[in-house]
Amino acid sequence: MGLPKKHQSLHAVESMITSSVQLLNDLDNQLNTYCMRVREWYGWHFPELGKMLTDNLTYVEVVKNCRQRSNFSSTTLSEFIASEKLRHEIVDVAALSMGCDMADDDMENILTLCNQVLLLDADHSSLKLYIEDHMKSVAPNLTGHLGALPAAQLITKYGGLENIGRVPASIIQALGAEKALFRTLRKEGGAAPKYGLLYHVSATKQKDDTSGCNSEHSDQSLSMAAKTAARLDFAAQR
Repeated sequence: MGLPKKHQSLHAVESMITSSVQLLNDLDNQLNTYCMRVREWYGWHFPELGKMLTDNLTYVEVVKNCRQRSNFSSTTLSEFIASEKLRHEIVDVAALSMGCDMADDDMENILTLCNQVLLLDADHSSLKLYIEDHMKSVAPNLTGHLGALPAAQLITKYGGLENIGRVPASIIQALGAEKALFRTLRKEGGAAPKYGLLYHVSATKQKDDTSGCNSEHSDQSLSMAAKTAARLDFAAQR
């Protein structure tokens, strides 16, 4: 006997969300690799810039638009860097940089790589919006508790809302921190893992919370809430 039509539709959407999350992870890895290559390559020309600009996309935008060190000016940098003090520091350092001159063909290849980074970032942003729209539609309760991307990661990990509702809350709580959890279990009285998916979600939620509640208890509550929310969302789609 086949699945009911609405259940088939839910399964199809969940599969699309899973594919999208996996593609988003692939784009993250590509972006990190390409940005690292831009930093390595352009670092021969302006090595000091890497430590002054820690944000990868800002670094890429600056390299793309300024190119040679001689083109660095506060006016040019103002489009990408809000801090006037930092802009002036970069211009001063550029004038005294120990980097080597960059041949035109080398610079053109760096700029091509910069354009690839910006295209990948645009694809990344578009895919995030796609996931958010689908999650609000198919799992509004789970999304409300965790946010669209963490909720989509749960669906990807466990294969759907129905499966999330069946998983023990303690397992959901440890998602993304399995290795740290096993290390904790081997040590009596060890601290709970602080690197899992729900830990970061609860930490974000507590930024504006003045109650000072324990993060471990917050993770436990959030995992229970996520499990309940997944059941509600699954029931609503049946």
